[in-house]
Amino acid sequence: MCFQRNGIEKVPGCSGSGESGRDYCYDPNNTVSPSASPSGTPPPIAAPTKVPTHAPTNSPTPPPVDIIDPRSGIDTVTCPPAGGGEHDLPDGLKLFGLSEMNEFCGVFIKTASGNLIPFARSYDSDAWEPAAGPHACLQEDITCNTDENGDTLCGLNLPSLVNSTLAGSTYVIVTKDGSMDQSSQIAAFLEMTTFGPTKSEINALNAAPWDDVARAGYVRSQMDMPATSHREYYRRRVNTKWDATQQSARSDHPCSPNSKWRKYAFIKQDRHVSSF
Repeated sequence: MCFQRNGIEKVPGCSGSGESGRDYCYDPNNTVSPSASPSGTPPPIAAPTKVPTHAPTNSPTPPPVDIIDPRSGIDTVTCPPAGGGEHDLPDGLKLFGLSEMNEFCGVFIKTASGNLIPFARSYDSDAWEPAAGPHACLQEDITCNTDENGDTLCGLNLPSLVNSTLAGSTYVIVTKDGSMDQSSQIAAFLEMTTFGPTKSEINALNAAPWDDVARAGYVRSQMDMPATSHREYYRRRVNTKWDATQQSARSDHPCSPNSKWRKYAFIKQDRHVSSF
């Protein structure tokens, strides 16, 4: 609704006098009249946080990525080709593109001695995330946006290392090839789904294409097998029954058949034996 003014009449829902004689538009359904007297209760006070907040920075923090103008001159960094070695990065705010499928792209802090300390990473075309370790960035320091073309850029600030405990270090970005041949994929799958892969099982599965159908078929075949007990398997082969009429868990000699002696397993009576 348009509110016409000849002077500095008060506009509903607005504060201040505004410009004399200028008309203003307002929403009559979204105006709140001021109270005639002060409110009776004070505004709520935020509860203290459970952990201490971050210390203030020495310089202004960069603006969030979602309000950065693409024309503002902020560097856009793409992951280098796999196997291309290390590429230096200056500190400051950067916009990072995602890694390719079956590739690992990581930002590291390279110390003066040449050691690489993980800072952030992207792999298999996933969004950037903090790397492992005490010097990695924080998750809240990463903001990713996808444009209308489906391209994703993640904003990440690389703090200056000049006055830190890592003074003399620099930032580098490295890309590694994460692809595996079929036999390695099978071994990794069996490592996750069994007690460990065997060469015979890897070779048997490697004789045919290894795809989603093959993996689903393997899982179904394992589920259709009769259930077995790992405890029963272990006890049958480790804790065998004694076939002689003598004291349990005793043998004549550590090297005798069916002996249960171990290299450093002593019984109570061995305390006073001089040979030990």
